Amino acid sequence: MEKLEKRKLYVLGDIHGNFSIVKYYSATNNLTNTDIIQVGDFGIGFYQNDLEKIKKLNKSLSLDNNHLYIIRGNHDDPSWFESRHLEFSHTSFLKDYTLLKLDIGNVFCVGGAISIDRQYRMRNELGYWSNELFKLYPHLIPSAENEKIDIVITHTAPTYCFPIGVNSFVKTFADHDPTLLSELQQERELVDRLFDLIKEKGHEIKSHYYGHFHDSNTDYINNIKHRVLGVDEFLEVV
Repeated sequence: MEKLEKRKLYVLGDIHGNFSIVKYYSATNNLTNTDIIQVGDFGIGFYQNDLEKIKKLNKSLSLDNNHLYIIRGNHDDPSWFESRHLEFSHTSFLKDYTLLKLDIGNVFCVGGAISIDRQYRMRNELGYWSNELFKLYPHLIPSAENEKIDIVITHTAPTYCFPIGVNSFVKTFADHDPTLLSELQQERELVDRLFDLIKEKGHEIKSHYYGHFHDSNTDYINNIKHRVLGVDEFLEVV
């Protein structure tokens, strides 16, 4: 019997509603039998025709047996990641703390983050969901004895990952949002704790991919590769 070729894995940065870029990258890279994980800020929930767009995207993915997995960003309607009836053959909106068992290994996915533009979006009714933030649920992290985690994908990142602190652009939003800076710090400290718990539960993860910060950078910290993806960045996981 002919041995089936293992499926490759790619990660995709924040796309903010640019759904067609998935089809573009699939075509230009001649992808077939490939898994793609989008790291959040997919941009779902802002337009009434989102469902039709996803149906078309799903059909395109199905032609080459590619599968798109999407984690929850702060520019995503959380209901898309919670409703069981929103199921597509080749497109999955992942619940937080989903463990994907892929050919490349087990990938642990946790979405959510605070929007620096939340006040602006609320004032202008541009789409804002108060339950956007990252949530720490220790009981949802599996023990390495039961389910080994090889790769972690989040939307935001620990405090010790790039970028460190906040830049002047973030501070401009904080001028109109008094608790923003403290909440951002607290959230990233929660992500610190997520990684502490993953280690405490016996996992030795190889790499971590995330988005949210609209920049591209790689750091190696405590034998883990931490890779932030820029907007629309597309990268093979090897």
